[in-house]
Amino acid sequence: AKAFLNPEKKIMTYDEALKGSQDIIVEKIANEASLRDLVVKNYNEKGQVTVKAAKGYKPNSKYEMYAKDYNEPVKNLLEERASHRYMAMKRGWEEEELTLDLSAEDDLLLKTYENFATTTPDNAIGTYLKEGARLALNVYVLPSVKNEIHAKLKEKSDEHAIKVFAENVRRVLLGSPYGPKVVLGVDPGLRTGCKVALVDKGGNYVSHT
Repeated sequence: AKAFLNPEKKIMTYDEALKGSQDIIVEKIANEASLRDLVVKNYNEKGQVTVKAAKGYKPNSKYEMYAKDYNEPVKNLLEERASHRYMAMKRGWEEEELTLDLSAEDDLLLKTYENFATTTPDNAIGTYLKEGARLALNVYVLPSVKNEIHAKLKEKSDEHAIKVFAENVRRVLLGSPYGPKVVLGVDPGLRTGCKVALVDKGGNYVSHT
């Protein structure tokens, strides 16, 4: 570290020199695309969403099913049939009744990062490089990947909610306006004569002239 002491750049001590070099190492590891891709893949395939009661949890809460260390795979929540559960979890988190966290094989990922950083993990330099790997993963890569997964889950749940809402509106608009009654509609025509259409009790078309 002595060679990097530089009063002009305000690097006055060994600790400052080591901190500066560690920042460079952390940035290099955090920007390694192949490592980040492994994290993304692991979180998509092995990730778990974990939910439990927060300090603001209320008695008889509508989020009761999520209050006791509820967890579900990310893969499940990305499916249309389960996406509504993520929406409920997120709403509970926003209302401060639930805590919401994402995890995967974090220990395995850390080991992968450490192996990338050093081939001699048991000496002083190896320990220094492993700490850089840990910071790169936990401070930069994991928060970014978790935000991406949350955004992906929200997008899927929003898409499904819109689809369900649209189908409900469609049924209302296509339903019989007078309830379950047979309706005979007449379109008066002065030149070509009247046209008639018949709709059954369920609002289904039957016939026309």
